[in-house]
Amino acid sequence: FGSSLGSGNPKMRAAGRRKTPAALPLVAVPICAAVFSAHSSAWAAPRAAPQVVSRFVAHGDPSKRWACMPPRGVAGRFPASRLAPAKAEAKDTASLSDALLQDGYDRALLGVRLLLLVQVISALRVAGSALGIRTLSAAGHWLAVFGQALGPLVPSLLVATATLRVLSGAASRNRLNGGTFRVLAFGLSSAFCIALYHNSFQLVSQLIGIAKGAEGLSALCSKSALLALGGVAAWIFSAVSVFWPAYSTLKVHGLPELKTSITSSGGNWPLTLAATSYALTAIHQVIWGGALILYSDLKGLGVLRCFVVAACAHVCQTAAVNGPKRLASETYRILNLALIVDSVARIAFVLGPAGGSPFLLIFPAISLCAASSGWLVGRLAMPKA
Repeated sequence: FGSSLGSGNPKMRAAGRRKTPAALPLVAVPICAAVFSAHSSAWAAPRAAPQVVSRFVAHGDPSKRWACMPPRGVAGRFPASRLAPAKAEAKDTASLSDALLQDGYDRALLGVRLLLLVQVISALRVAGSALGIRTLSAAGHWLAVFGQALGPLVPSLLVATATLRVLSGAASRNRLNGGTFRVLAFGLSSAFCIALYHNSFQLVSQLIGIAKGAEGLSALCSKSALLALGGVAAWIFSAVSVFWPAYSTLKVHGLPELKTSITSSGGNWPLTLAATSYALTAIHQVIWGGALILYSDLKGLGVLRCFVVAACAHVCQTAAVNGPKRLASETYRILNLALIVDSVARIAFVLGPAGGSPFLLIFPAISLCAASSGWLVGRLAMPKA
């Protein structure tokens, strides 16, 4: 075609130049039609506004309430009646998320109670052997030996169980966006994420060690191998079941804000003293748990104390700062009871035959005084029926 235009008649070349632009609109018609049909839904401005608003509202961040207002100059196009369904839809979405998270926390309670049950049976077996009692069956003996691999975790697991119960109750009331519950979710997600990481590597290393042994994979049928792998598998199951709802809570409602105030809002000096004791307990748990994580083999005990027990003490500190009405809530009464049991167990361990220096009684005593006073204040401040 090019050669015919270049070497042909000049009139022919001029006709070709005149006919080529006339064909361009015919080619552009289907392209323009496709573009128009693709963007025609986006030009419906009244439909686009509620979608944009619902994205901001779904975050549940009070600092972004300005996003619920239409831009200046388009108030007539986006009346408030059109924005109300977006708010209701966002609220329904948050309620649905909390309902799903409640199921997750209920499953997490199963995993933590599994560890707690095995540890309690182990303690009963040891006590029964010391007293000459042989009433437990062979299955109870297996569970007892299996529980010894988990370490002395009963007090910390009780605190974790109380925390999960509180979060499950908050999810049933659609209250997981509160600062207290986000702090507890942060503590649980951090603790069981580290536990999952550590026990996954433990499982792989134990399997490799068994495979490289003289007996090979047949050594998996031995008692010691089954008990060791069973303890690690129980930790992995519990870590996975707890980490998912705790992390999902932070993903939906955002990270918490840690508060350092220890002065009671009403100028109540006993509550200020209690808040100070809670703060000392939280700091001690973080330092002690961190040392166990880094410099000992008690990784499970360390992560529970560094994150879960410390988080419980911190939220009780903020409740003491806010006054007796906050401590009267069922949430803080449950957490204070868990801290009381934990403190009593630590004091009993120090006073027992395997205990250490009396200096170790200082921080458990501080924690016991703070939790007892917080629970008593909350109990007395409860509204009478």
